Amino acid sequence: MNRGLLFALLFFSLALLLLHWPPQARRSDGTGTAVAEIPAYAASQIVIRRFGEDGEPQLRLDANRVAHYRSSGRTLLDQPRFASSSPNRQWQGQAIEGELVGSDQLLLSKDVVITAQAAHNRPQTTVETATLDVDLANNRAVTDDAVTIRNNQLIMRGKGLDADLNAERIVIKHQVRTIYDPPR
Repeated sequence: MNRGLLFALLFFSLALLLLHWPPQARRSDGTGTAVAEIPAYAASQIVIRRFGEDGEPQLRLDANRVAHYRSSGRTLLDQPRFASSSPNRQWQGQAIEGELVGSDQLLLSKDVVITAQAAHNRPQTTVETATLDVDLANNRAVTDDAVTIRNNQLIMRGKGLDADLNAERIVIKHQVRTIYDPPR
């Protein structure tokens, strides 16, 4: 076999292996040096569902890849997506990265988009931000980053957000600017 062909096959095999290798966390060894942490387990195409006492679905969490690190207790998610139901609406969210802390705290980062589906003559609402901490047990979300909220009548921008998804109340904390275009 030609050495060039053998080298090319070896290179592409290594690249393919690295592409599908589970994500690794970095932790400090106490001296300030970052050490690669090997996951206790990794999985792909994971789906987590939670049901209420009445048997109705309350939460669905999907991720393309998951890696759990036992020593730090961290569970990292690649492209997490979630759907959560409040009494009057269904909320859906997605991001590029996420971390599940315990079973009730979801930390989303990079291109976070949360959408409230339209219901009862209300427009669909979309929230966009860089990071978002979601309390899955209480349907609450907070961030200190820049936020944009959109629906068919307004665009609202500001800094910081505190959202109670059950009460359907979203508060932008600082530097709020709104463009409102009423229906004609």
